[in-house]
Amino acid sequence: MTIALSIKIPTGFLPSKNKGKIFIMTEGSEDISFDDMVRHQLQLANIVLKEPYVEAFMTSVGPSPGSPASNAGRMFLNLQPRSEREYVDKLIEQLRPKLMSVPGIKAYPQNPPTIRIGRTLTK
Repeated sequence: MTIALSIKIPTGFLPSKNKGKIFIMTEGSEDISFDDMVRHQLQLANIVLKEPYVEAFMTSVGPSPGSPASNAGRMFLNLQPRSEREYVDKLIEQLRPKLMSVPGIKAYPQNPPTIRIGRTLTK
């Protein structure tokens, strides 16, 4: 019984939940222009548009309160209801290689924690 429970119970400080959201931090090279960053971010957005489990998403580029760098971007994805998709962490595993196929920009998808420690989201 102990072994079965240790396999089933989520591990980690804050176990991930299947909340139906994916947050993606993006980062261009330090010398990238704003226009190039927008172009790269739109390439990532086109990848996200093709994903059947994404219901809606928002993307932005440039400085934010938590990240003053102009080579940073963010994407917030709302997913289909649980009954129509797989677990969020599995979807992130499938999405990660697709996002990494765009040269000139790095993407860090994550399942946002239920309880956020600190005031900003990080890579």
